[in-house]
Amino acid sequence: MDRAGDPVALTRRRFLGGLAALGLSAPLLSRVAHAASEHRVVVYWNDGGWDPTYVFDPHFESTRIAGDAESLPAQAGGIDFADAESRPSVRRVFEDFGARALVVNGLAVGSISHTACARLMLTGSRDSRQADLASQVGGRLAGDAAIPFLALSGPRFPGDQGQALLSASPDAVQLIQDTRQMPNEALVQQYLEGVALGQDPKAQAYGDSLGRLPSLLEQGELLTGESDLQRAIAALDAELCRSLILQAQLPMRTVYDSHQDNHGNQSRALEGSFGDLHTLLSALEAQGSLDRTLVLVLSEMGRTPVLNASGGKDHWPYTSALLIGGGISGGRVIGSTDGSMAAQGMDRESGALREDISAPTSADLVGGVLQHLDLDPQELLPGCAPIRL
Repeated sequence: MDRAGDPVALTRRRFLGGLAALGLSAPLLSRVAHAASEHRVVVYWNDGGWDPTYVFDPHFESTRIAGDAESLPAQAGGIDFADAESRPSVRRVFEDFGARALVVNGLAVGSISHTACARLMLTGSRDSRQADLASQVGGRLAGDAAIPFLALSGPRFPGDQGQALLSASPDAVQLIQDTRQMPNEALVQQYLEGVALGQDPKAQAYGDSLGRLPSLLEQGELLTGESDLQRAIAALDAELCRSLILQAQLPMRTVYDSHQDNHGNQSRALEGSFGDLHTLLSALEAQGSLDRTLVLVLSEMGRTPVLNASGGKDHWPYTSALLIGGGISGGRVIGSTDGSMAAQGMDRESGALREDISAPTSADLVGGVLQHLDLDPQELLPGCAPIRL
């Protein structure tokens, strides 16, 4: 049916006509037949630096490393982990999704600064111009997505892929709502007509980005959920984005950056984070899209192997990562740390420990994801040694 009286529909037709006149493409949001083969990436960010000994890398045999005295060795879905009554959500994640999960222990980050580690974990590089993984996926694999990279919360480093990013801040969401209510394409049309294609190398990227506006206006209500988790689930269900980042929402007065009360903070933070993670994974499973959606559960650093004078743990340059779904080979734990919680050498192809090679780095993890998505890791992140997923 022709929505002749719908101002958004009228705006869309005029806007697309203007794009066609300029020779610009305008990918529209639609559930097309080939969507099932298009992989997506979700970054589930755990801000502050978690303690891997509480889940992924427990060192039960050690008397030198201060792990969780209340936890016991457990296995679910092929994943060995530290199980505790205070963290039932961790157990549920591995019971339900461990067979499609990969744990990478002993990742060398290369810093103990929150900001530097966040950049290194997400981009694999110290270069301030390097785009993070989610930006690379969004910018290079946008397809029909109205928002190639949806940043709900958490750090982001778009680099040269900024045209792919929508930061879903309250102001941005309000602007979309206002534009939907009072559509006016005149300024956008004027801008497009003023772009001298062929003179500005970014002009095509700008045009493609603006060409997604009609779809975004039609789907803007998906960004108005009560929580980032709800917005993420709705956006993924509607195929609104190709990549997405959201930050784990922790219980009140709880932080991963546990310089004091490491046990209480880590236990509460992990239970809250993994509870929402289970909700996200269950929603993707119900949507039938978990096998093409790679969920990266990351934190920027680890914690020291021993407690400080306040019963806390300080920053540590080695950490663990959890990857679930997306067609990876699951039910595996690769990589390790030694008796001092330093990363050990690992073969990037097999995951086997090797004393004669270096420990895996955050760059190798990012490179491995790029390779898994059929993007060239050496072109996008020169020098990395991709971990085979």
